[in-house]
Amino acid sequence: MTQELPLPSDADPTDSADRAAIYRHLTRPGQVPVHMNIGARTVEIANTMPGRTVIPWGPAVTRPTPQVVAEVTELLRQRGLALGAVDEGGRQWIGFRPNPTHQALRAKVARTLRCAEYEVQLGCSDDGQHVVVTDHPPITGDTDRQRGVWLDLARRVIGHEGWTVVVDSGRGVIEMHAGERVELPTSMRVDPSKWLSHAGSQWSLPFGIDGRGRTVTWDLTRAPHALIAGLTGSGKTITLYAIATAALAKGFDLAICEVSKTGADFDELRPFVGDGLWGCDSKHAASTVIQHVYSLKDQRMTTLRQAGYKKLADLDRSQQEELGIRPMLLLIDEAAALLAAPPPLKGLPKDHPVAIANSQEQLDVALGGDAIRRISAELRAVGVHLLFATQTFEAALMAPAGGGVLRANLPFRVLMGRASTTQIGQALMRPQAAETAYVLAHGQAAADDDSAPDLYSQPSPGRGLVETDSSTAAFQGVYAPESSWIEALSQMGVPEPGGAAPTEETEGVDWDAA
Repeated sequence: MTQELPLPSDADPTDSADRAAIYRHLTRPGQVPVHMNIGARTVEIANTMPGRTVIPWGPAVTRPTPQVVAEVTELLRQRGLALGAVDEGGRQWIGFRPNPTHQALRAKVARTLRCAEYEVQLGCSDDGQHVVVTDHPPITGDTDRQRGVWLDLARRVIGHEGWTVVVDSGRGVIEMHAGERVELPTSMRVDPSKWLSHAGSQWSLPFGIDGRGRTVTWDLTRAPHALIAGLTGSGKTITLYAIATAALAKGFDLAICEVSKTGADFDELRPFVGDGLWGCDSKHAASTVIQHVYSLKDQRMTTLRQAGYKKLADLDRSQQEELGIRPMLLLIDEAAALLAAPPPLKGLPKDHPVAIANSQEQLDVALGGDAIRRISAELRAVGVHLLFATQTFEAALMAPAGGGVLRANLPFRVLMGRASTTQIGQALMRPQAAETAYVLAHGQAAADDDSAPDLYSQPSPGRGLVETDSSTAAFQGVYAPESSWIEALSQMGVPEPGGAAPTEETEGVDWDAA
């Protein structure tokens, strides 16, 4: 239970110095202020050890071994008490009578910190929305790491994603306060004509909604290239569709390479794909398109420099049209299939048709993979942006495109659907920071086993995590029937180049000289 105390008449609760002084004055052994009601001019005080009881050690006890502590804890439990502290100097046990909410919170914190419950002291408001930890085992690391531990604990163990933390070193306490509860929508069907008219920069591509109802976008000025990973049924293709159509609506050229299903998932988008930029019919076609995209580097850079610009993002759309350079989105889906090179054949003459086809496929994978690596490292300034999608990002499978180096060059990372801890570590740069967001998205922690059955059951398609260099968040991807996206693009007057496959002229580009 807590009690309400009136604030001193001369105190200003809106003044941070006064508020800190009041908190310091009221923080004493056994009690702690947990919440100040500025309007009512009161402060809520929690007793960290209600019903405090002191029990001397017996003569046979020389130190509080785990066995002795366990025995004392059981004896106190039989009396309806909990072990609150061990006073070694005074050779006494401190028991108290906790309320259920208090005891449950204390047990959760102790389990998370991997310590005994008596090593944790805390007070909480009656509504459970404010918790103050007054005593706890030391946490190693610098201040930022310690605060990160408490913030993660507040959001995952005590409250929810909206909770905040204040580390008050002056009082030696950790404050945890409930904020706005963060909840993802169960689905997010949109009207594409309205969604694609989303106000914002040409370089910001919207594709989802976060737990606070805010639009989730890919900001190309901060993260020029993106990785999207997700197992079958996760909503990866829906998200790719949303990003691709947003790019088209904002004046981008579009290139698509997807050889696993020869582009079947993107057939309706094909009319909007650039001439010669449909790389879905074969690995050779995909490799040719990717090499051609890389070959645009020098031409675009020369045009920009002659016009006095360093990067395409410095130009508005009318200036882009005047110079004849539009931003480009290169969408590569099912990348693992594209980058899978066949093993060398033995026992066949080099001029045998099968051997020739085998060598050609090896060459296509090598050249296409190298061009992907170069695009991710070099083409940001000229407005070419890579959207690289795969079911799982295994560095070994991505070796032709740079493997782990490629992932580092894809600073905007999206993981769709449920995943194992291994798959999270493959797709995201900071997997531990993703734990809280994953629970928010999927209602449970990630599975440790890559073959866990629930990985292939996606109860909420379109749920995912988005990671940038500064944060990781959960989101719900937007959805609309494919035909609705196409209709909206047509109504907006988006050009339809036709989506032709690469021609001999495209294949003849000497991209290696670029």
